[in-house]
Amino acid sequence: MPTATGRFIIMDFPQPDHPVVYLEVMSEEVYLEKPEQIRRYQQAYDHVQTEALPVDESRDLIRDLLT
Repeated sequence: MPTATGRFIIMDFPQPDHPVVYLEVMSEEVYLEKPEQIRRYQQAYDHVQTEALPVDESRDLIRDLLT
């Protein structure tokens, strides 16, 4: 299984199709379709969403860092 530490896209489709994770690894495009692979990336996404600042706080932080 490819390993990626960068960006990924979880593509959701209407039923009966299942989600797919899209990765760019080195110079290749990789599509992950196994449920356990999708679950891992969904957990990573959920973690980032939980830890992310709200929009206003993000904007203030960026503004403070630039000044």
